[in-house]
Amino acid sequence: MAISINYSTNIINVPKADTQFVSLDPITSLEVRQLDITTFGKALGNVQDEEGGAWASTAYAYTAPINVGGVQLAPVLVILDPYRVTFEDGQYAVNLVGGNTNIQDYVTVNQVSIRPGNSAGLTFSDAINEQSFQDAAVWVNSATGNPGTGFPRGTTTDPVDNPTDALAIAAAVNILRFRVQGVFTPSNLDASGSEIVGNSPASAVITATNLTVQDAFFEMCTINGSLIGAATYADCMFASGSTITGFDGLARDCGFGGTIVAANPGSGVIVFKDCISAIAGSTKPIFDCNGDGGGFNFRRYTGGLKIINFNNAAARMTLDLIGGDVEIDSVSCTAGEIVIRGIGLITDQNGTPLPRGSTTWNGITIKNSLMSNRYAADELLDTSLPR
Repeated sequence: MAISINYSTNIINVPKADTQFVSLDPITSLEVRQLDITTFGKALGNVQDEEGGAWASTAYAYTAPINVGGVQLAPVLVILDPYRVTFEDGQYAVNLVGGNTNIQDYVTVNQVSIRPGNSAGLTFSDAINEQSFQDAAVWVNSATGNPGTGFPRGTTTDPVDNPTDALAIAAAVNILRFRVQGVFTPSNLDASGSEIVGNSPASAVITATNLTVQDAFFEMCTINGSLIGAATYADCMFASGSTITGFDGLARDCGFGGTIVAANPGSGVIVFKDCISAIAGSTKPIFDCNGDGGGFNFRRYTGGLKIINFNNAAARMTLDLIGGDVEIDSVSCTAGEIVIRGIGLITDQNGTPLPRGSTTWNGITIKNSLMSNRYAADELLDTSLPR
């Protein structure tokens, strides 16, 4: 249901859903909503442009913001005779915002309370509105926020509650930064180039379905689901017990809690810098190379890890470990090159250590100079090894 005009009665019908929820009145507990007059004017224009309204008299007059002596005066929307405005009946209030209007004088009386905000000195400024987005960010909170895209939705005092509206607000005010709290399930959305920041991975959880993240930046979030594009992740958690598909880009200071599947970009480079296993005990997180022919870099990795589907002759992997325990599955890992350095343990799925030095193992070129507790004594005694 959308704003409509009944030309037989000259009634402009405004559904409750076309007004934006603001809050609950602290005294009456009734809903307080708002209607932006510019948005309302555009909706009326669209209705009258339709075939059914092209012949009818104009229902309104709209004056855009006017710059007078360096001051931009607010827009004005005037309802014209013989039209009247009827808000969907119910016990709620509607604030008329964004300019001056006579809508309140042309309202069909029912239970809805109409609150105009007219003022002779009312000004308008996109720049002032944009400054309300603290930290130059759209604020998103699934628990305390509300849907809608009209200002001030998305500001720190009036967060939006869903990713679709958040992206629309960001596009309208030309912002690429989001401050998020809560659980979000973006589906088939494009967050390319965005900066998405949470307070902690525990309080900002993103479970994505085909979320495009090319050149995006995530910080202090938990990440789940399917991703498209190369992004950067800092201090994030790749969620425990779940699978992330389409992974590409750089992760630094992140925790591995489940299975990460590479995006299979062909010849791209994936870098994990200072990352750790976030699983306690003997269970290992899994990195699925997905048959990719690119480069996989684990720089200063700590904890357990299982590597599967490393089976492309063009693939290259570097494992620089700090107390790492890496299992390479010999069933699905059959081609490519792996360079191993640092301190830790490298075995196959049966617990058999991989050979040391430069050799071929299971079809993979191995260059293993890892120091582990199994080899430390021999290495210290072998004077032929470089010091």
